[in-house]
Parts: sequence; C-alpha cells; structure tokens
Amino acid sequence: MNKYALSTDRATAIHCLSSDVFAHLMTLKMLTLFPQACVTTTYREGDSWSCLTLLDISASGWDSQKYPNQESVVFLDGNNEQFLKIAFENAPKKNVIFKVHDSFSRSQVAQLPGIEQTYSFLSYSTSAIPKKSLQSVSRVQVCAELTAEAIDGFEQNAYTQEELQYHFQNGARWLRLDVGGACVSQCLVFQNFNLVWEIGGVFTPPALRRKGYAKKVVNAAIRYLRLRNRLPRYQFEAANQGSRALAESVGLNHVLTVDHFKI
Repeated sequence: MNKYALSTDRATAIHCLSSDVFAHLMTLKMLTLFPQACVTTTYREGDSWSCLTLLDISASGWDSQKYPNQESVVFLDGNNEQFLKIAFENAPKKNVIFKVHDSFSRSQVAQLPGIEQTYSFLSYSTSAIPKKSLQSVSRVQVCAELTAEAIDGFEQNAYTQEELQYHFQNGARWLRLDVGGACVSQCLVFQNFNLVWEIGGVFTPPALRRKGYAKKVVNAAIRYLRLRNRLPRYQFEAANQGSRALAESVGLNHVLTVDHFKI
C-alpha cells in the first residue's frame, strides 16, 4: 500500500460515511449529536477509506448508564478490509466499548484478549409506506411539546431530559395513543442523520402490553415520517422477539446489525 492520507477533519469523515448512510448510521448519528465529544480520524487512499471514531462515553446517557466503567465508545467504519484493519490497529483497546457492524471488524474485535460481547442491536427501515400504515390511527396524536408524563415514559428507555430537549429543539415529535382519555402507549421520532429519523422510546405501561397499542403508535410514526419523505429507523435488541415481530408486522425490513463488545 502506498502511504495513505490521514485527516482528523469531521467533514471529511462525514463525507466518507455518507456513502452508505445506513451502514454507518451509528457513527453519523454520534458525530451529529455529540460533535464536541467525538474525535474521528479518516484514513484514505484513492477510493479506499476507513474512519476511527471515539466518543467520550460521558456524553451519551444510554452508554453511561450501561457502561459506567468504560471511557470511550469506538466506532470502526470503512469500505474495505485493508483500511478497516488500519482503523482497528489504531483504536484504543482498554476500557472501551466497540460498536461494530461489519463482519471483518467483528472478527478483529472478537480476537482481543478479555473481550466480551454485551449487546446486539437490529435496525429496521423502509423506503415506502407499508399498506398497513397508510390509514391514520385516529386516537394517535402527534405532539410538539414535551410533557412531564411523556418524559417519564421516555426515561424508561434511558433517554435523559437533556437528550430529549436537544431532539425537540431540532424538530422531534412524540406520538401518543389515548384510550379512555389516558395515554396507553407512546414513542418519539427524531433525526438521526439527514433523511434518516429514529422511531424510539416506544413505551407501553406493563399492565397494558400485548394489546397492540405499541403497534399502533409505531405505525403512526412510520406514516408521519414517510409522508414527509423521511426514512424511518426502528432499533431494538436482537433478543427482543416482541420488537422484531412488531417491526416485521408493520412492513419494516432489517437493514443493519450493530454488535457491542466491552474490554
């Protein structure tokens, strides 16, 4: 290999990562959401590239809660194995969480002494409005203002008030399904990167689950986003069979798997 070019410019990283938004969505999301807490290095030669991105774990409420003893989250992205290996070789390998989405990076990370896989997350999406989502759900409301009740529900999914305020300052909305004058299920939609918007924070009180309420709010969220030419992204733990069944029942398709490894 000839000597590659190295850049620590955020715009260069985003340009490369944007070549396949869904594949590199986690990194793009962190660079957008926590620009001051991310350090990214891009390695390039011709059309080949890789990015090594480090996120200060204290910036992310979810990661801080799940990994209180780690210092950074490491993201490895690239378009070929040779350059992915460069990123991996330059990555810190102590007190970090690796979040990887390609088979080569998984194979490299999995060989590290003392490594432990902690989570696997699946992302589902669609570029069309599924037929089941075409009809609006009359009892689902789209809300622009957060309420104490809404915040309490979203905190059940590890969203902090600070994160929620940030998202709503940037156009987020939350959807609520009312039955008998009470909210029985809720979710929020917020921008991940460009046209990709997250459907997150799906919450139904335990006593009201298995009644199809979550499906109604997710359907409404898909409809809301697609009517605005936005691409929905619905993420959940791979072991969550209920969420997988919900995603597939509303016409979403698997687009990405991200594995977490702790060392």
